[in-house]
Amino acid sequence: MLVCDLMCPMLWLQANYGRHDSECVQKVKDVYRALQLPKVYSDYEQSSFTSLLAVIDECSASLPRDMFLAYAQKIYKRQK
Repeated sequence: MLVCDLMCPMLWLQANYGRHDSECVQKVKDVYRALQLPKVYSDYEQSSFTSLLAVIDECSASLPRDMFLAYAQKIYKRQK
């Protein structure tokens, strides 16, 4: 892999990310959608939640299961 292969995306990101220019914002959103990051995050969130529920079930004999389930449900699919 060439250095340019790594540096060019970084330079593009530095030039566009975090800017309050509507054109830069749109470019970043386009890349975000092209990489299907909403789906990647949603899949990760679902698998993490499933793993968390499994751990809660495993530990429910010694820990208050309902309390941990309530916390897990509060953060799952949370919107800012």
